[in-house]
Amino acid sequence: MKRNRVLVALFALVVACNSPVGLPLGVFGILQTGDAEDLVATNVDNPDFTVLDVRTDEEYRAGHLDRAVCIDFLAEDFEDRISELPRDRLYLVYCGSGMRSAEACEWMRRLGFSRLYDLDGGFGAWDAAGCDWVCEHDGEGSGDRVRDRVREHDRE
Repeated sequence: MKRNRVLVALFALVVACNSPVGLPLGVFGILQTGDAEDLVATNVDNPDFTVLDVRTDEEYRAGHLDRAVCIDFLAEDFEDRISELPRDRLYLVYCGSGMRSAEACEWMRRLGFSRLYDLDGGFGAWDAAGCDWVCEHDGEGSGDRVRDRVREHDRE
């Protein structure tokens, strides 16, 4: 009996260590800004991690988390676009304040996504905490989009 407990504990440890930032698989939760920032930093090179911005295109262009994919929760094609995403990836979902992202996460759960985190307070909380973000604006003359990094912190 004791041996079974040890094996179960060892298995849980292996699963936790092999998931991003030690987070268990098959989770849904709300992350505070600091934990979300750690999640993003730890998974910067992880192809199975996606930052999902569910705000409007206009909100996205005004400022967003680096490498975020924008799928507007209020758009008519939201469910169709979400349905095209891989369900086995880890997602950090955010909006402006946390309301739309909570609803988006619930939609995603119903569609079979299981590794979802909602940024508590959304982009507003991210910005208020002084976390890095980027914005896009029209370049002069050519119509090109320009990305500016905002609030780069000295992380030494």
